[in-house]
Amino acid sequence: MPDDTDDERKLNVKNNHHRGKELRNQRAQNDPCLLENEMAMRCLDENAYDREKCRDFFKNYKNCRKFWSWIVSQRKKQGIEPNLPPPEERDQVKKDYLPMLLTKS
Repeated sequence: MPDDTDDERKLNVKNNHHRGKELRNQRAQNDPCLLENEMAMRCLDENAYDREKCRDFFKNYKNCRKFWSWIVSQRKKQGIEPNLPPPEERDQVKKDYLPMLLTKS
C-alpha cells in the first residue's frame, strides 16, 4: 500500500496541474504561436501522424511564426522594447499590422 494518503495524492495532482498551467503561461509569454503549434500537434495525434492531413495547420503555424518574426524585427529597428510584445498587447499588434501586410501581398 502506498505511503500517500488520498488527500496527499489529490494535493499532488492539484499541484501538478497548477505547475502545468504555469508552464503553459510561461510558454505563451515567449511563444505567440503556441495555440497554432498545439493545434498542429493535436491534428497529428488525431490523424496517426499523417502530416499531409494536417498541412493547413502547419501552414497556419508557419505563417504565424513569419508574422511574429517580422514584428520582432520591426520593433528592433524602431527601438521598441520588448521586441516581442507581451500577450496582452498581441491582439492590438495584429490589428495594427496584419492589414498592412495583407495589402503588400
